Amino acid sequence: MHNWQRFAAEKHGSNFINIFESTIFQSTLRLLLQSDLPREHIFDYALQVEQIIRVLQPLLIYFEHTDVEAALRSICQQRKSTWEQYITEVIEKSAYGKHRQLHSFEGLVHFFQEYQDLTLALCEKYQGRKLILQDAQRDWKDSRARICD
Repeated sequence: MHNWQRFAAEKHGSNFINIFESTIFQSTLRLLLQSDLPREHIFDYALQVEQIIRVLQPLLIYFEHTDVEAALRSICQQRKSTWEQYITEVIEKSAYGKHRQLHSFEGLVHFFQEYQDLTLALCEKYQGRKLILQDAQRDWKDSRARICD
């Protein structure tokens, strides 16, 4: 939390726009979920971060996929088999994957569905400005326009 507090203090009042692509959800909450921490602990962490950065008046933009399995298949095709093998191994070896005996692509789908459910629940609790884009990849022009409004 110290780094978030320091960052918020340094940036408060500046005229710069800071973009945190994946910083809170992917780079942090996903790792907490992989560690199989209780959902309440993950929520507490995310809500503490939100309180700290609230002074910066952030806008949360969340990209939701209505079909997690299809989204994962598309990502795996784009990133090739080495990425699919890598992320499958990461999930299988994680505490979350071990406790649920997750394996192969089906294990990925299970994990990332849970991850999306968690992040959507956090988005609902988020009290700042937010924009949830459902299946944004279907119409990037419209999604971009909504972001820029």
